Amino acid sequence: MLARARIDGNLGSYSTLVLYEPYIYEEDKTHFWESSFICQGHISCDTLINGTHSNSVLFYYLFGEVSFLTSLSFFMNLTPDSKVLVQGITQPLGLHHTARMKAYGTKIIAGISTGQGGQQLQDIPVFDLVEEACNYAGVIDITIIFMKPYQAMDAALEAIDAGIRQIILVTGGIPPLDMVRLLHKAQATKTIIVGPSSSGIILPGKVLVGTQETKFYTPGSVGLITRAGILTYEVSLALTQAKLGQSIAIDLGGESIISSSFQHWLRVLAKDQNTKAIVIVDQIGGTTKTETTEYIADCVSKPVVAYLVGQHTPREQQGINAATIITTQLAGSTAKATTCQDELKAFKRAKVPVAERPSQIPSLVKKALKKN
Repeated sequence: MLARARIDGNLGSYSTLVLYEPYIYEEDKTHFWESSFICQGHISCDTLINGTHSNSVLFYYLFGEVSFLTSLSFFMNLTPDSKVLVQGITQPLGLHHTARMKAYGTKIIAGISTGQGGQQLQDIPVFDLVEEACNYAGVIDITIIFMKPYQAMDAALEAIDAGIRQIILVTGGIPPLDMVRLLHKAQATKTIIVGPSSSGIILPGKVLVGTQETKFYTPGSVGLITRAGILTYEVSLALTQAKLGQSIAIDLGGESIISSSFQHWLRVLAKDQNTKAIVIVDQIGGTTKTETTEYIADCVSKPVVAYLVGQHTPREQQGINAATIITTQLAGSTAKATTCQDELKAFKRAKVPVAERPSQIPSLVKKALKKN
């Protein structure tokens, strides 16, 4: 049965179409609202953090992505000495990328695979429970999760309960309500999560926690933040070929609900002494471009260059997805899709140059560095 729907007018800067059904988690009586259909657009849950114990909490279905970590004071701390745990190490993907991470110099101290503990894989001890791995290795700095979608939330919650405060979710397709519950827990425990559907983080020449292709990167001073999947590699290769090495590359993930935002990582890189310039790669559509550009204009003094995937899509074909169609038709004038042209204007107001193609990014970075 379809959820009830109503037009809720403006929520802050958003015009929203609300679809909702009551849902309660029995263990803590936390009230959420469960959308009863699969969204091809994005979901915003920005009221969940401050209102999770209120019957007024809704899923707001609009042109934007959820990103919980936009105004928090805690950051991910990743160094070559960081102890890394792999949950789902016996999964084919987990086993393959564990070997790659270890070969790159990442300090993999243990793996988790329920029911298969007690063995060693590539000289890495495997345990049934995260708690057992913590008892063996002491404090674990970060975990990377390769579990199946319906197991990912439980794996992440187990890691949080064991005291791990940095999590990378490689797994994609995690149920939206699982992500809401997980991010509520992360907020309460000051846990940083990257993903879902993320290829992770790489500090070129130092450490890899994820599935990124290392051959495209070289050490340097350009920070790269993306939500563009494998296009990230084309951008990093273009920078490398132009002798613009990277200080860090973060893939935020491509799901409807993401755990951290461009603003969060812009704040991190703005304070990072090893980063002299920042490149952001995002897709057209969404409401967060304005927030991102305003943050850059107000808070980031380092040069920033952007690239928007899909910016050459004909105007009449931009934003053609379920979210756009439903909201535009039902909400009328209260819900206006943000076009690529609007987003380009937002970057222009923030004085952020936008590349027309990935190969143009290096020249814009060099130009911005000279001006700075």
